[in-house]
Amino acid sequence: MVSEITSRGLIIAPGRCTSDLLDELISHLDWPVLVQPSVRLLLQEVEVTSPIFLLFWLEQAHEITQTLQLIARLRDRGPRPYRIAVAHQLNAEIEPTIRAAGIHSFFRTSGNITTLVRDALLPLLFGQRQSAATKHAVVVTGKPLARAPTSVRPSPAEIHPP
Repeated sequence: MVSEITSRGLIIAPGRCTSDLLDELISHLDWPVLVQPSVRLLLQEVEVTSPIFLLFWLEQAHEITQTLQLIARLRDRGPRPYRIAVAHQLNAEIEPTIRAAGIHSFFRTSGNITTLVRDALLPLLFGQRQSAATKHAVVVTGKPLARAPTSVRPSPAEIHPP
């Protein structure tokens, strides 16, 4: 599982050090981690590594303000990289605030990181990265599949422009 998703994302932890749950998440995803980054450091890291995903780990209520600033600055730069927030045992009231800052996906966890990765993150990550595999025969015909109207028809509109 790890070999398929390495180096495609970056984890941002606003705290000074990692926790046991964050360490478990890191071991599942095998992404690099920025601990307590400034806006400048985060933007430089995004420019250098060009990750597809940024995962913001929120574990403490006092870390939310700094994280909101980081997310807002990234939102101002555009829709990429895809921004994911994971909140561990925080109030449900923070979700609208984080979404308004510019997060694309928000997940809450109570500590079961394996289930979070397997059931929520991996489908999201693989949905963004993989193209649909075609196992059906390709139809090749000389005729176009969509045809234009064969005769001139009047407009169904009641009012016509002058």
